[in-house]
Amino acid sequence: MKAFDLLVDASENLVVRDGDFAVGPSDAQHVRHLLRANYGHYRFAPLVGVGIERRLSGPFTAPGLEAAVRRQLDADGYLVVLVQVSRTAGININAERIR
Repeated sequence: MKAFDLLVDASENLVVRDGDFAVGPSDAQHVRHLLRANYGHYRFAPLVGVGIERRLSGPFTAPGLEAAVRRQLDADGYLVVLVQVSRTAGININAERIR
């Protein structure tokens, strides 16, 4: 089950095609937004977000960060197969939306 939404570019600006907002598969951007958001970022869902940028710039524990990513993806309707986090290699996520 794929999610469709308004698309944004790498700078988080809305994508416009033929004079209208572009709509398309949006799971990748949903996951990106979930990872980048800090607690309190979304007013009506204050516990949503991993705060990846803040976590990677502070004290770093891969198991704790991996658990936080799994929790957030699971709560957002993803079946999480794999989450690997490394300060040098980055983050590797294999998840599929199930609801």
